[in-house]
Amino acid sequence: MDYDFITNEQSINIVLENPLDENDYPIYYEPANVGIARMFGGTQGLRHHLAVINKIARVTFMPKSGNMDKIRGIYWNVISHIMNGNRINIIALIMDQLADLRPGSSSLSRGLTPSVLPSLGSRITSICVELYLC
Repeated sequence: MDYDFITNEQSINIVLENPLDENDYPIYYEPANVGIARMFGGTQGLRHHLAVINKIARVTFMPKSGNMDKIRGIYWNVISHIMNGNRINIIALIMDQLADLRPGSSSLSRGLTPSVLPSLGSRITSICVELYLC
């Protein structure tokens, strides 16, 4: 993995960004005239590519628990930047996710259990290559 490429000044550290405004959500959903039911803030009616990006992020470098039908916080930023072709500092994002796993944190429910951590490095590399993040 080329860390210099990922962490250079052109890579966006989305951990430092504010989550997207809820008023921006409608552009990520199928148009109403298509006839697909939409639920803004959720996965129902999300455009195909965006749904795939959300699913990849959710099961690889940004696992979470809870209601899988909702898209919250920084997930919108990940989707937005990938769709706009922006380079994301994925290392900073993953380190932020892992920081929540410190002892005494209730964030172990996010899905990053100790059995998942050893395979995380190889999964990160393959996802970065697939999404052109590295």
